[in-house]
Amino acid sequence: MPGGILRGQSTIDMLPADRTAPGAWQAVDPATGAGWFSTLEVPWWIAGGRALDLYLGRQCRAHADLDVGVLRRDIMTVLAALSSWEIFEAKDGALTRLGVGEVPRSAVHSLWCRPTGTTLWRFELMLDESIDDMWCYRRELSIRRPLSLVIHRNPSGIPYLAPEIQLLYKARWSRAQDQADFQLIAPRLDATARAWLVDGLARTETGHRWIAALSVDLREARLGNREVIAALLDGYLDELADHRDFAAGATDSRSYPYLDAYFSEPGRYPFLIWHQGKVAGFALIRGPVSTGLAWQVAEFYVVPDSRRLGIGREAIAAIWRRFPGAWELQVHTRNSAARQFWMSCVEGVAHETPEIREIEANDGWRLQFNFGIA
Repeated sequence: MPGGILRGQSTIDMLPADRTAPGAWQAVDPATGAGWFSTLEVPWWIAGGRALDLYLGRQCRAHADLDVGVLRRDIMTVLAALSSWEIFEAKDGALTRLGVGEVPRSAVHSLWCRPTGTTLWRFELMLDESIDDMWCYRRELSIRRPLSLVIHRNPSGIPYLAPEIQLLYKARWSRAQDQADFQLIAPRLDATARAWLVDGLARTETGHRWIAALSVDLREARLGNREVIAALLDGYLDELADHRDFAAGATDSRSYPYLDAYFSEPGRYPFLIWHQGKVAGFALIRGPVSTGLAWQVAEFYVVPDSRRLGIGREAIAAIWRRFPGAWELQVHTRNSAARQFWMSCVEGVAHETPEIREIEANDGWRLQFNFGIA
């Protein structure tokens, strides 16, 4: 393969096709990386998947490398602090060694770093743009955020990139790991972060599927919404009949005995799920005042043409954010799609491994999930 472009005395190495190949990268944890940058007096932060781990407070998957972000304007200060390291520009499949005193080219956004005399890469230095005290998204410089909102810190004081910004970077690739990261992080974003991410996606990744998932609006239903929920309940119970082992229980909203109670009794909460200006589903939730023990997902439904967009996941996550504590839900054992959906939702947000057991109900076998939401 051709070696690339020579710059002065720099040497060229080809970028490994597989970054995880033995001997290529040494996995480094954020605390170790933070030690290398602790004396810097310019902004820096942990980026990439490790940043999302710091946001969550736990490691969610294995990482082959460590990404560290800095502002391009500060790069000479950063490189001076890394004088005992070998630094290589990573661009277009080639690694180009950066000589002492050399400034990375403007088209280069990534520097690979390893201690001088070693062969294992330790971290990737990501160069971000800025104007005064504003961070700028390098793919669209008009997308900006105050630096004070860009850098978060975990309880140990390690700085990391705001999760909504990291997701915006990940949206371009949408690899399996990026989708998994989105499903784990998006439900935890507050309204401001979600709105910023939606705007950034709309301006740079038109039609991206994450936009739909982030555009879910959960509204507590009022008595005037009763008939809307009744109509949705009819569709829900009709579908549910296909998954029951025995014909038992309500078959439509008129035979459902608890609907009116959700508009009159304490501890019961009816919700409508809205998406892009239309009703996309409903949820009926019972609190400890009603159940006597835990929060309960009594009924939950997303209309067929609004499925597989992340709407259900976002809606239930919003409910769980609103009502932390002990939770319980049941799903018919025969309903494989629902089992997969709830397993994914629960495992993504529960602060401990959920308890799952099979129980016998009047209409057949169900799986019961018991878990806690912090």
